[in-house]
Amino acid sequence: MDDATKDVSDLLQASQRHDENRPLVVLAGVGRTRESRDALDLLDTYDVPRAVVDTGKADATVADAIDAFLTVDDETVTAAALAANVAAVVNGDVYDDLRHLPAVSYWEATPERYADLASEAGYDDETAADLRGAVAMQAHYQTYEDKREIVQDLLWGDDSAFAAHVASQFRARLDEELDTVDSHVEVRTIGGVPIHVVDVEAFTHRYDFPPSDLLLDALYRDARDEGAPVSVVGLDEDELHVRASVDVQAVGGALADELPEAGVRPRGTRDGYVEFLRGERDAVLDAAVDEVGDRLAAGVEAPTRD
Repeated sequence: MDDATKDVSDLLQASQRHDENRPLVVLAGVGRTRESRDALDLLDTYDVPRAVVDTGKADATVADAIDAFLTVDDETVTAAALAANVAAVVNGDVYDDLRHLPAVSYWEATPERYADLASEAGYDDETAADLRGAVAMQAHYQTYEDKREIVQDLLWGDDSAFAAHVASQFRARLDEELDTVDSHVEVRTIGGVPIHVVDVEAFTHRYDFPPSDLLLDALYRDARDEGAPVSVVGLDEDELHVRASVDVQAVGGALADELPEAGVRPRGTRDGYVEFLRGERDAVLDAAVDEVGDRLAAGVEAPTRD
């Protein structure tokens, strides 16, 4: 809703001052779940056409608020890869400048096609990894600032040493936080499936790098064995984050049915999480661990998000 409000303000200003037409808004990797309804309605109020490009189906609560929806048949594709493809289709002149971006956005298991494109553009696996870590770190420390110039220097600059330097800081701080939290990981086993539970509110350095999302992603990669179902559940003050090959929206829906007084609301999709009332924290955690474990044990899984 914040982004939609800003976009509407910008387009109204552009229309009044420069007589510009309404833009077509294309949402890549976002916009197909119920949380986007208010933002989509705001765009519709000002006659802004809305197209969504994403994996999976559009939620029934937002389907009628989308003018065009394209489903990509690959649950592991990243939002950055979707956005880069959209940009290249809209303007073929920028194709060469974007060839390395999809590969940079994969933390592991980069599709061969994207790795080849990055290599052709002069970005090997190590360079792509450096850029990924460097961008993640700058995005964190400049969350509320305009990052355009720094990100531009990282992704398209000639000084590879700059990205390597920032990436080394990224790895050092991530490893340090992983060491800190490791002794506070509780492993619960549900149906033979290990669930790694971390109280990120109590056992991480809040507001410092890395943020909880990156830390949980790294814990999930470390905990996952080849072919073995595993999950990481991060418990925050009033949010529960899940890293597992399960449908977080479905998990959240099940928790809402089981705990009607807990104010449970699923948010997001592949990197989704569950909101709840702080007073129901323990009950939500126990129910979530059981639900995720049961789904993994039964094989009710969604493709792994890399």
